[in-house]
Amino acid sequence: MTITLDDARAEPSLRQAFLDGLDLGDLRFRINDLHHAREDDASNLHADIVAAIYKQQSLATTILTAEEHPSIVVTDIMFNTPAITSIDDVLSAIYDHEGTHVDQYLDALHRRNILRLRVFITARQIAAPDYGKYAVVDKNEACERERDITSLMDDMMHMLDEIPAFAAQHTGKYATRISPTVRTWTAHVMTAYERALAIIDEKADNASQDIFTDPHVCFKKLYNAPYLHQEVDEFLLRQNETCMEILSR
Repeated sequence: MTITLDDARAEPSLRQAFLDGLDLGDLRFRINDLHHAREDDASNLHADIVAAIYKQQSLATTILTAEEHPSIVVTDIMFNTPAITSIDDVLSAIYDHEGTHVDQYLDALHRRNILRLRVFITARQIAAPDYGKYAVVDKNEACERERDITSLMDDMMHMLDEIPAFAAQHTGKYATRISPTVRTWTAHVMTAYERALAIIDEKADNASQDIFTDPHVCFKKLYNAPYLHQEVDEFLLRQNETCMEILSR
């Protein structure tokens, strides 16, 4: 029996079977699995990641696993949001968007750069600030600056990965079939991320160009741009409000 999107929306227990029945073509061979994850599923192997993507209101996410290939996790938001109106919207989100992330993870150089950047960010977050190097006297101020900068670097990494994924929804296999709401929403998010990175590069000497190749240089540039983290946060918050308005139409 073929399980439709309407079936999966009406009955959550059918959602994994619905995902299993999707025609993903070559993407099936590039992923470990395509998994539906409930928000309240504490037994999920990736429960911490699932909790994070529900907090971010994500339709789906691609995660690294112990296997050779990444996995795609789909949330209930995919089935509950009125913005997703057809199977083509679902396939756009999974095949075009998440498929782009799969390719990013399978690119050895990109994967190495991501892992190195995550190690750098984590190390900066747990290490004591180097007061002499940055001429900071107040310890609390130094710690707060560290948190702000590493948080901004994390946001930059996310935006740089997401821009090509959203772009793929406008140029990929299902680009001509997505609903007007999905088209407007994805274009808005992509443009917002591009504008946020432009703000960063203008105020911090093109810091986004260094984030993967030399995180230390990127960190120094961001450190020399006071209040940039707050400015970018406020900008993205305004853009998110507009995004929520688009999705509620």
